[in-house]
Amino acid sequence: MNAAVQARLLVAAQFGAIGVWAWQGPWLAPSPWLLAIQAAGVSLGVWAAGWMSLHQRGLFSVSPLPDRHQALVTDGPYRWIRHPMYTAVLAAVLPAALSGPPLASVAGCALILVLVIKYRLEDSLLARRFPGYDGYRRRTGALLPWLR
Repeated sequence: MNAAVQARLLVAAQFGAIGVWAWQGPWLAPSPWLLAIQAAGVSLGVWAAGWMSLHQRGLFSVSPLPDRHQALVTDGPYRWIRHPMYTAVLAAVLPAALSGPPLASVAGCALILVLVIKYRLEDSLLARRFPGYDGYRRRTGALLPWLR
């Protein structure tokens, strides 16, 4: 299966899992600590999306395909985390999904799996596209600064 097909399937699976969670609810986590994680996720997502859009001349995309990227962005939130948008989605969704009904919890677990597969595909594609990516990958975390 080629990378473009894989990318489309992963994006569809990601939005499918988010859709199941949104349909099942709850949208907000039941405790203040979990709400704080959700708020941090939303904040990280806004920062990362804005930063990437600014540095890629508005070419922000949910696809893991780096074809249109002109440069490797390694500053802002990308200084510490290679995939801060994926971290943001997980932080915004999981606290509520895992404390919700069983189907919402299954959707949250599926989302974790999909995003791990998606970031691994994206890592391999970015390594082919940008000569410095392997060094960047060695010094940054994938989803959390300490999680390589």
